[in-house]
Amino acid sequence: MGRGNYEYYEYYEYCEGGIFYHRPIRTACGTPRLLKNLLPLLDRAKSAVYVKDMEKIRQLTIQNNFKNSPEFPLRGFFNVQVDMAPHRQEFTEIVFILHHRAEHYTEPEGWAPLRRGDVWIIPPGGVHGFRDTARTLELFNLLFVADKLPAPLLDLYTHPGYKRLFLHRSSEELRDPYPYLHLTPAQTAEMESLLKLFAAFSGNPPGQYGLFMAIVSSLCRLAAKGDTEALRPFDIRKVQHYLRKNYAMEITVDDLCRLTALSASALHRHFRRAFGVSPMKYLCRERLAAACRLLLDSSLSVKEIAQLTGFADPVYFIRVFRENCGCTPGAYRRRE
Repeated sequence: MGRGNYEYYEYYEYCEGGIFYHRPIRTACGTPRLLKNLLPLLDRAKSAVYVKDMEKIRQLTIQNNFKNSPEFPLRGFFNVQVDMAPHRQEFTEIVFILHHRAEHYTEPEGWAPLRRGDVWIIPPGGVHGFRDTARTLELFNLLFVADKLPAPLLDLYTHPGYKRLFLHRSSEELRDPYPYLHLTPAQTAEMESLLKLFAAFSGNPPGQYGLFMAIVSSLCRLAAKGDTEALRPFDIRKVQHYLRKNYAMEITVDDLCRLTALSASALHRHFRRAFGVSPMKYLCRERLAAACRLLLDSSLSVKEIAQLTGFADPVYFIRVFRENCGCTPGAYRRRE
């Protein structure tokens, strides 16, 4: 994809309740190398508009993003992604990660690393964002309104994977991790070819409909195979969310294996591949981060903080804290 043209986007934002609703405007187009040299010279003009009417925000967002396809709102483009604060959107977005790494935010999971082959599906009403992009994160954005398929694409409704990935996400379901796939290198290369063709058919709705069907059908087939490698990283995200939410509880590797239906070795392998550390090391970091917050923001004793953050033995807590933070909990509280 490095030889293709990419688009760089800035965003006008509507703000409501601390959440930004955005619409992109193209400010530059070219190869990744050209954009890397050009972007520092661009003025990052933004305007914030406070809009109370949430339905108006939804209509404005869809209208501004799909000006050329009002019948079936559909857009797709290659993008050099910049850092972007978490924001809510009113349409479905599929994010294909093509090159380089960064961190991606979703609710309720928070920040997590991105890599080539990742595919995130952000539902209407979902919140996501990017950081640590270094203006080199290359991706493809496919935007559409999932419940307004035109007649040629109605067969998608019958695919079991389509409902699982794209439909009927209630406010309760939005608290669950968003659909996520990780494509193998071969699957990623095949998907890139389809995305190039989709971009080449810009302004040709019939051609884009057929390619959209091919792209989404491919994702649906992967989603329908719950035991495939492509869905393993999604299970790992569930583990991450579970550890962040329940760090104060006693958690064992067996607990995590039951959560994901993975063996201990497979769990360790997939988790380390996604986050760079073992699940128990990640859990320890979450507990230490919580302990640091309590040391600074409360008058609780070290023993009480140890118990509240999942360390049953205060002596063990002090030893682990010193090994990871370079000082004892008491010294950390006094120093800060």
